[in-house]
Amino acid sequence: TIDAFAKAGVTRASLGVLVLDEEPAPGGALARWPGQIELDGRAAPARTHAERLASDATAAGAELIARASALGVFRETDGVRRVLAVTAEGSVVLTPRRIVIAMGRAETGWAFAGNDLPGIHGVDAALRALAAGVLVGERPALFGDGEAMNALATALRDAGARPSGPHPLASLRRARGRNGVTSVDLEGAGGVSERVKCDALVVASPEGAVFELAAQAGAEVFFSGEAFEVRASVADGATRSDFVRVIGGA
Repeated sequence: TIDAFAKAGVTRASLGVLVLDEEPAPGGALARWPGQIELDGRAAPARTHAERLASDATAAGAELIARASALGVFRETDGVRRVLAVTAEGSVVLTPRRIVIAMGRAETGWAFAGNDLPGIHGVDAALRALAAGVLVGERPALFGDGEAMNALATALRDAGARPSGPHPLASLRRARGRNGVTSVDLEGAGGVSERVKCDALVVASPEGAVFELAAQAGAEVFFSGEAFEVRASVADGATRSDFVRVIGGA
């Protein structure tokens, strides 16, 4: 049924370009990125850029639906591909001519002793919490590098937290605590072990593509040596299937 989209303000006639966004508001991960970024030659808060891009897309005729997910791509016996989508109002089956997937990246995890203690977070989870006004800790220990971790460290300090790090990910040896993480062991200079007190641990582990939907749609997936990736053109996101293109990396 199309009723779920009708309740969200989308009509049958308007279903030309439909954008499904899992976030609470259109703009994707950009809407919850902390601080300012430069985009199209302009420096502004990331949320401002997200709102502008969403407005531009709407003005160009696209329909943007927040809190919506494409759960799977299925090929019928006649070869027609259909997409099962779920919105806040219910589920719907679409028959698109083409799909473009903003895959995003998923953290693959990092093995270390005590990594199942409460209070250990991935960097994306910590950023989501911060965007909702929640600090994962007052004295979090940060491990890993990259734009997301650097942005998180800066935003945590701006919010009044006292993070330790970011430390090199490879230096993380053990998380300690009983009911939650209270300290971490890391390998310091010269191989000397160091213990850092903390009330949370944030780990930016290696990332891989969120490839499942693209693979269902016909794109080729390969293992890079660290994670699974989708084989696609850097220039325009084209894959081996004319039905699907992929974009984005965050």
